[in-house]
Amino acid sequence: MNLIRTAAVIGTLIFSTTSLNAQQRLPADSMELGRKFSTWFYTGMADSLHAYMTAEGQADMTVDDIERQMLQVATRAGNEVSVMEEKFITRNGNRQYWRTSKMDIMPEPFLLRWVITPDGKIGGAGMGPASQAPPIDP
Repeated sequence: MNLIRTAAVIGTLIFSTTSLNAQQRLPADSMELGRKFSTWFYTGMADSLHAYMTAEGQADMTVDDIERQMLQVATRAGNEVSVMEEKFITRNGNRQYWRTSKMDIMPEPFLLRWVITPDGKIGGAGMGPASQAPPIDP
C-alpha cells in the first residue's frame, strides 16, 4: 500500500513538472516577439497583431477591437518616449513579456503586457499604469 502511494506521488510530481515546463517554455526569440508586438501596437498595426493571436484570441477580438484599444492608449497615455524595463514574468501559469515605458502624456510609467504562447502566438494582453500591475506567480 505504501509503495503504491509513493509511486502515485512520484507520478504526480513528474506530471506536474512536465506540465510546468511546457507552460514556461518559450520560443528562443521571445524577447524579440515581445518587442515586435509592442512596436506593432504603438504604430497601429492591428492587423499584424490579430494575425499573431491564437485562434481563441482571434475569435474573441477583432482588428477593430484592437484599433479601439490602440486609440484609447494613444489618447490617455500618449506615445512611447522610452522603454524603462523589459522582462518576462509568470502570471496565472503563463509566461508574459512586460514592457514598462515612459509615455508623453501619462505622468507615470505605462505597462504593456503580452502573453506569449510556446508557439510564439499572442495568448493575451493587458495594459495600464505600471503602479496597477497585476500580481505575478511566486
